[in-house]
Amino acid sequence: MDSTVIKKLADIDLAARSILADAGKEQEKLAEEYRAKTQAYDRELDEQSERELKEIRNKLEKENAEAIARLEADMETSLAFIEKNYAEQADIRADEIVGRILEAK
Repeated sequence: MDSTVIKKLADIDLAARSILADAGKEQEKLAEEYRAKTQAYDRELDEQSERELKEIRNKLEKENAEAIARLEADMETSLAFIEKNYAEQADIRADEIVGRILEAK
């Protein structure tokens, strides 16, 4: 073979190796960028999820507090009704008991 052909083939081989090395470096660079973007996305998603969970937790705590307040108000109303009814009935029952005692004598 002609030495110029061999030299050209060697140059082509050298260029191909250089292109492959550059491609490998570019691939590593892209992989690192991908990892960084993935980590940033994961952090952002975690932060967003945490904010949403906090909002839901606060909403549920508020709703729970409101429900408890309504139950307490209902309980107070019921208790006042029961106490009033008891007070009214106590006099009637006492009169009935006294009446029975007097009839029994």
